[in-house]
Amino acid sequence: MGPEELTDYLNGFTEGIRKRGKCSPGDRTILDAMAAGAERASIRGREAGATLTSIMEAAVEGAGEGVEVTKQMVPKYGKAAVFAARAIGTADQGAIAGLYMLMGLLRSIRKLEE
Repeated sequence: MGPEELTDYLNGFTEGIRKRGKCSPGDRTILDAMAAGAERASIRGREAGATLTSIMEAAVEGAGEGVEVTKQMVPKYGKAAVFAARAIGTADQGAIAGLYMLMGLLRSIRKLEE
């Protein structure tokens, strides 16, 4: 796998969430983290000298920012939507799970590149 394949994977994973979950960025879901991470990874992947590690570092950074943005969003789905007023100020748990997944991929790729 090279940089292009990695960015294709991240974009495809994100698109799969969008289609299967019938959600969009801004809906306060895992997609908010994954879309931000995939976008940042794609930008880094187009730069000269991009490595798998640098692409995943960018993805993790973008996903982290996506998680932070969910703190100000009103939940639309699931149990969080029932308690929407109390959810403001708290990061979406799905977005956090997406961030953790990307962090795990980064950790694995770092080990492979050692």
